[in-house]
Amino acid sequence: MDKNVGSRDGVDCYEKAADIIKHFNEDCNKEFPLKQGEVYAKIAQSETGETAVVIVDQFMRRVHECVAQSGEMGLIDATASLDRNDSKLIRIICPSSIGGLPLAEIVVTREDTATLVFALELLKTVLPINAFFGRGPQLGPVLFMTDDCDAERLALSQVWPNAV
Repeated sequence: MDKNVGSRDGVDCYEKAADIIKHFNEDCNKEFPLKQGEVYAKIAQSETGETAVVIVDQFMRRVHECVAQSGEMGLIDATASLDRNDSKLIRIICPSSIGGLPLAEIVVTREDTATLVFALELLKTVLPINAFFGRGPQLGPVLFMTDDCDAERLALSQVWPNAV
């Protein structure tokens, strides 16, 4: 298993994930080319050693561009206990007449405020310039809806201070 996906933790695990993301970006760019310097996904490690992966694929980019509700409301929630390392999957979606539509996917190694701020700032570098129905990655949607996770709410208020 180590040969295919790297070890459970450590440098080779991060390098394997970075390689997978590099190939993901290359494959997506073949079918749906982005402007120079843009990518569909990124991985980075914070100063404290926490890892974040952010993904905004072609479908999510179209939702940002074409669905007005993406500029109005982002719903965010994390799911934990997905693997042996307890990585967290955070989905950001927007409401629509056909149900929730995806805006971004984030995977983090911890769900504390500092790690979430790091991940959300990384996400802003992957979002298209017309994210959130033209409001842009820096402004974000008008409001976010979360569960009762203080870390999420604090991180969102730091990264997108104008959002309710």
